[in-house]
Amino acid sequence: MHYPTHEVVYRGCAHLVDLQVLLAMLYPLLLITVCTVLTTLNRNIPAEFNETMCIGFSMYSTCVIWLAFLSIFITNTEDLSQRILTTSICVSLSATTVLVCFFGPKCFKIVFRPWLNNINSVLSPKNSSCYRSATSSTRPTPTQTVM
Repeated sequence: MHYPTHEVVYRGCAHLVDLQVLLAMLYPLLLITVCTVLTTLNRNIPAEFNETMCIGFSMYSTCVIWLAFLSIFITNTEDLSQRILTTSICVSLSATTVLVCFFGPKCFKIVFRPWLNNINSVLSPKNSSCYRSATSSTRPTPTQTVM
């Protein structure tokens, strides 16, 4: 039994708490590791299929978050509520990082640069990168049709 306060009691095996949480985090850690390795190996594919910059940046950021989480989780051995809070923050922060890093550039292109959201810009190699420079984009002329 864990008694953080007089009113709150946590029941559980003292030896299995660490093992259960780390086993539950093993699958996300495996997915993060596989995605990071695959994005590192596939950096040199053709530009029109190159989404690895977005995936790679989000996975590198997620790896940093998880390394910080593991160090905090392992060193904080006394308070179970702090461990639960740390786990929740880590999972939420890594999910938010993936959403922002991967879908942020796409949503920016849809909302703020709709003239680039057509089939020609998707298939042309100069516009396919997730993090294009702002100087290479031009607005369509009035005679051009935008899909």
